[in-house]
Amino acid sequence: AKRSWAPRRWTMAYWSYECGEQACRCFPQYPPTKSCSSSSTAPHETMAAPLQARVDEFTKYVGVLRDLEASCNAATYLAYPRFFVGGWSPFAVPGSEGRTLWEEDLRANRQLWTPNGIQDQTPRWVKLFCRSMKSDWREALASMDRIQIGPAGAISSLHVENARAHAWFGQIQGRRAFVLFPPGDSPNL
Repeated sequence: AKRSWAPRRWTMAYWSYECGEQACRCFPQYPPTKSCSSSSTAPHETMAAPLQARVDEFTKYVGVLRDLEASCNAATYLAYPRFFVGGWSPFAVPGSEGRTLWEEDLRANRQLWTPNGIQDQTPRWVKLFCRSMKSDWREALASMDRIQIGPAGAISSLHVENARAHAWFGQIQGRRAFVLFPPGDSPNL
């Protein structure tokens, strides 16, 4: 791991201080199901729509959960639900601290955040696509880098990234367990 890895300092407290007034969507489950995006009419999908909150309000909520129910007991989930921020991109907000960090990484050919041994080809493909669509590649690329924030006990359901995209995950604070399945198991999941 890179000792000088820039995102290492991006704790919840950091984002609360730097981008606390920015809005984020909070989900009771992540990734959201079709009903979270209000496009589903299936009766078995009853999940509520995402809640809107400020980043600083959400980090306070995480602290309250930690203080009131640190054991993450499944029996108390209804009393202490674990909402999760997903898909939040502080890097797409012009003039924000997040955008400043993103532009610094872009000037460094996206090597400040990228894991060792990985060459990020995303800018190349985003530029190509945006050129053909006559849209701003910087805005598109900035919105693709996202932050997830959740309290202890938050669960992400089994999922495949959009369009089966490859992704890398940088854990800044806390712990997270991943269960990975080989591609050949896809039909059974």
